[in-house]
Amino acid sequence: MDVLYLIKLLWQKRWIILSVPLVSVVVALFLTQEAQDRYLSKAQIATGFTVKDRQVKIVDDGFNLREADIMFNNAIETINSPLITSLLSYNLIIHDLEQPTPFRRPVNREGQLITYDKSTIQEARETFESKLDSIQSLTTFNTKERQLIELLRSYRYDYESLKENLRISRVNYTDYIAIEFTSENPQLSAFVVNTLVQEFFRFNTSQQIEQKSQSVKFFENLVLKKKRDLDEKAEELRLYKTTNNVINYQVESEAKVTQIANLEDQKVEAENRVQELLVSLKNVELQIQNPNATYGSNYGGSNNRIVSLRKKLNDLNVRYINTGANNKVLLDSIEQTRDELNVEIAQSQRSPTSRSSLINKKEELEVDLEIAKNQLVIINKRLRSLQSNVSSYASQEAIISRLEQEVEVASTEYLDAQEKLNASKNFALASDNSMKLVLAGQPAVEPEPSKSMITAGLTGMSSLVLCILIILFLQYIDVRIKTPALFRKSSGLSLAGTLNYVNVRQFNINKIFDSSTKSKELSTFEHLIRKLRHEIESANAKVYLITSTKPGEGKSFIILCVAYALSLVGKKVLVIDTNFKHNTLTRTLLLPPPSSRKATSKDKNGAVNSLQLQTHVMNPDSDVRQDYSSGIITASNYRNIDIIGSKPDNNSPSEIFSGRNFQGLLDEVKKHYDYILMEGANLNAYSDTRELVQYTDRVLPIFSGRSIIKQMDRESISFLNSLNGKLMGAILNKVDEKNLHLQ
Repeated sequence: MDVLYLIKLLWQKRWIILSVPLVSVVVALFLTQEAQDRYLSKAQIATGFTVKDRQVKIVDDGFNLREADIMFNNAIETINSPLITSLLSYNLIIHDLEQPTPFRRPVNREGQLITYDKSTIQEARETFESKLDSIQSLTTFNTKERQLIELLRSYRYDYESLKENLRISRVNYTDYIAIEFTSENPQLSAFVVNTLVQEFFRFNTSQQIEQKSQSVKFFENLVLKKKRDLDEKAEELRLYKTTNNVINYQVESEAKVTQIANLEDQKVEAENRVQELLVSLKNVELQIQNPNATYGSNYGGSNNRIVSLRKKLNDLNVRYINTGANNKVLLDSIEQTRDELNVEIAQSQRSPTSRSSLINKKEELEVDLEIAKNQLVIINKRLRSLQSNVSSYASQEAIISRLEQEVEVASTEYLDAQEKLNASKNFALASDNSMKLVLAGQPAVEPEPSKSMITAGLTGMSSLVLCILIILFLQYIDVRIKTPALFRKSSGLSLAGTLNYVNVRQFNINKIFDSSTKSKELSTFEHLIRKLRHEIESANAKVYLITSTKPGEGKSFIILCVAYALSLVGKKVLVIDTNFKHNTLTRTLLLPPPSSRKATSKDKNGAVNSLQLQTHVMNPDSDVRQDYSSGIITASNYRNIDIIGSKPDNNSPSEIFSGRNFQGLLDEVKKHYDYILMEGANLNAYSDTRELVQYTDRVLPIFSGRSIIKQMDRESISFLNSLNGKLMGAILNKVDEKNLHLQ
């Protein structure tokens, strides 16, 4: 929508746009001039939310701007809550019920005073005091309390009434919360803000005490639970160690590994000893079999001594292994005995060898071999036992590690819970109520300045904006082509002329150009008809077809007006009524035949009001040239305007003119007339206009400024655009005079 068009539209509606705000301002002034004086009282609370350095700190936490904003919002919402407002209401009603000079008197919904008996007042006061002490609200579930709510409403101390005049907000960029109340009584305003602050502090303190108590109790229970968990885990670890005979797993495991290493060494020595004895035994057996052969040194010495040393060595080895193979004293004794045995054996070998000595030596070697094998078996058995014990320690280690980890976790949780309990107790002891009343409410000396002018101004501005928006909205939803600009935008057609709306029922064409009796509406219409006449004269054409896309657009009326305007400048005009569906032109312009003229009547201007259509119309059964010579053209009631009338017919022009030379008729009448005006039926419903285009020089479609262009109209407009130069331009008819300038 064009901005210039909107500006012109608003300028056109300027009287409405100005009158509506003016009336609104007057009404607002009238309603506010009788308003009662209002007194404002204000209190301020310093919250301490933004001054953390002045508070007792249990935990060193930094300043958080978002957290401070949340705390401010919570505090304001708490003060605004129905509970705190209810506590204020109780204080107000108790004051008015007890004091000889109450702030207000109870009134009903009609504004009449209400009187209560003493028993009712006493009972209500006791209930209000009880609710005030217990910090509770009245409930509508209780019948008696509903009556008390109605009592508060009669004093205008109910939640809704107080909230209308109460304003609570944070003072911008400060640590303060402002509480303001406006009423008709300065004492009442001061009482409200101070009492509201006191009740808020009382409620806030009770909430903090309850929260701290709950916090300490919670952490005490948590510490007891964590202590039980720790004791259970520690007892489970102790029982497992006792059951599996584990005193110190790490020390025992290291001792077992050392024993296994020593036994491995002893096993190697025992295996070497067995091999030595086997070789010695084999050597003795060979000497016995070959007594004359020489096999190294001779065996000598005391056999009893050797047997004794071997027995001692065997006993020491058994004792050493049974005691865990880690006895240093036994190990030294074994080494010493083995050295003595080796010495005795060496001495015996240097002695002369005899068969009996060889046999004894063999027996001794066999005994030594048996002892060595037994010793090896004992070592292997002990080694397997130790290895089995060490392997079982792996699973025990995993279990013990798990149990020890559980004990450690339980111990950590217990210590954390104990630390939180201590912090909670310290926090409960420290006073963190940093809110303070820094500005108490005072009774106002002067009433608040009247806001009647501001109210009136805002009312006027609001009504002005609303009025403009309504006008623009109505214009937006109005899709009629009521202005030339909207027509060109909607249809895409150029305009040959624009005509304003005139009342056709009371219309007399002779009055248009009568300067003595002319209204503004007719003067405008006269001017626009003359402009249209000029456009027709400038088109250098004789035959014009006037049509429309839909019925009721004003074709016949415009043809009559154009013909009359052309006749005033001496032009001879022939009107051919080719609208066979509605022959309005015939019924308007055709004079009655001589035989029936007595039956007609004329008004004072000479216009025909009633016509008898008996002759002087196109005869479908006659030749057009013969019709012209025989009087098919009839003079109208207006000078220089003739007409060829028609009868209603459902056939199309092509069907009516079939076999007849209508073009020949036009060529003939062109010699006698300056302009020929034809009317075609509407394009949306009939094909008449499409069939008549071939006989015309120019086509003038008529559109009403009070109609809407629909899809069928667009199809007809598409046909008009395809006329290859015959389309002269459209005529926008029935335009409101005020819309003529909205281009």
